[in-house]
Amino acid sequence: MATRGTIAVQHTNGTVSQVYTHWDNHLGGTGQLLLDCYNTLELAESLVSGGDISKVDEDVASTVYYGRDRFEEDTEPRVFACLDSYNKDMLGEEYNYLFTAGQWTVEHLHTGGEYISLTNAVFWA
Repeated sequence: MATRGTIAVQHTNGTVSQVYTHWDNHLGGTGQLLLDCYNTLELAESLVSGGDISKVDEDVASTVYYGRDRFEEDTEPRVFACLDSYNKDMLGEEYNYLFTAGQWTVEHLHTGGEYISLTNAVFWA
């Protein structure tokens, strides 16, 4: 069974790019990989630039993308004009990760719709 999620990055120009990701999006899976392997803006942008993801891995080359690796269509990142627009119209799943202001945050069932520090969420999970 899949634990679905989204990964989003707020860019330096204020826009936000978001992708869907299908497998292992719980805090100990994708959450920990984001902290360990995609912990800078450049790495986070590289991850989401490939579009929707089947399974996040330790590097972009090993990550399984629906478009690049499965040749599916319409898998490009969704782009929002600003963080407010993203918060209003985002695709919401079980776990929603957002890289903003130099750190990963997460929103999920137990955060009441609020984004919290991913580092703290993983620590307390």
